[in-house]
Amino acid sequence: MAKLLMIVPSARTMRLSDGRIIRPGCLAEEVLEPYEMFEAPGVDVMIAKAPQPDPSGFEPYFNYPKVDEGELSLW
Repeated sequence: MAKLLMIVPSARTMRLSDGRIIRPGCLAEEVLEPYEMFEAPGVDVMIAKAPQPDPSGFEPYFNYPKVDEGELSLW
């Protein structure tokens, strides 16, 4: 059986070059979609660290790439 090590963002905070501190992370879709894609054909998927959710993904104004393509002006 093939094996895959999936590495996802796990940092709770990150300091930018201008001194601001942000909370990085990932959206559930960014982890779940590739996980399911590899797991379906029988690949043994292991996630290296517990993913930290991106806080902006819980905001009602956040746009999802597949739904609002081209509307990611927040970044």
